[in-house]
Amino acid sequence: MRRLLLILGLALLNTGLLMSASVVVLTFDDLVPYSQVGQNQNYANLGVHFTLTDHEVQVGLDNGDPYDWGLNGTNGPYFDAFNGWPSYAMTITFDAPLLSFSVDAARSNGSQVGDAVLVSAFNGLIPLGSVNIPFGLVNTWSTATLDFNGAVFDKVTIEGTGAGYHPYGIDNIVFTRAPVTLPEPGAVWLTAAGGSLLLLRRRLRRSA
Repeated sequence: MRRLLLILGLALLNTGLLMSASVVVLTFDDLVPYSQVGQNQNYANLGVHFTLTDHEVQVGLDNGDPYDWGLNGTNGPYFDAFNGWPSYAMTITFDAPLLSFSVDAARSNGSQVGDAVLVSAFNGLIPLGSVNIPFGLVNTWSTATLDFNGAVFDKVTIEGTGAGYHPYGIDNIVFTRAPVTLPEPGAVWLTAAGGSLLLLRRRLRRSA
């Protein structure tokens, strides 16, 4: 009986479980065409929140390119588009800290070679670093990757740069959440184990 009491006590001490890092991919192909990602907050259930600054989700060359962006997404044809209304920038915040983040970007019809996009990471208000992507030809996509050797961040900004009108698209956002420690094996189990310990302790006292 005392041995069982000891085992349960040791189990209660081991209450932390390290969950491995998880990777999430956002392609925009699961969204309603011509909707605004920032307005609908389609990915809030994944702990991702976009500011209301994108133009709208475009359907790409594979679907006829009805608004003449000249782009096809890199992970499916859809992409999120920016054309100056309400801005050329977006902020993405995350409920859980990240270890890494990447996004594909390309300029569209109406922009110029040499326009670019700047992707920056922040931990709260503290800037951690940025990656600048100079654009080449229309529909030539480049990837910006943010990774700071284990330093975590919870906010990313994407800002198009260029003179005058410089529309562009983004696609294939991939991010890795930092590992988290969760209670193991759960509050219900711990409550039951704690109750068992109390009962065993009372029985031991009575039998002594």
